[in-house]
Amino acid sequence: SKCKISYNGVGVFFSTSENRAPSNNTIVYSDIVNNSGTGIFFIGNGSLIKNTHIHFNNIYGNKKGMVSINSPGCIIYAQNNWWGSKLGPSIFRVGFGDTIMWSLTNGRIYFYPWLKKPVE
Repeated sequence: SKCKISYNGVGVFFSTSENRAPSNNTIVYSDIVNNSGTGIFFIGNGSLIKNTHIHFNNIYGNKKGMVSINSPGCIIYAQNNWWGSKLGPSIFRVGFGDTIMWSLTNGRIYFYPWLKKPVE
């Protein structure tokens, strides 16, 4: 918590292998901003990323805010974050704040409600 992750390609990267997967992940009260790629990126390679909670963060100014691909059954709880707009994140590049994308058949990102102003 209370980290500033900025000016990287990918800010935070979660990856799995066939028999290992990150679990019980929590990111709170951090700034994940101005990364040239994705702010928070999840990629599953056959294993499930479990119990991930991302709340009360500033996630904005990234090329994409949060992406989850090839993560079957992965559920990411990302409510109560500031996405760079009081109107919330962009979903699949449609909207106002940083973009959130996931494989529609391979998991889900819960992002509502979002914060209407940055976390201080």
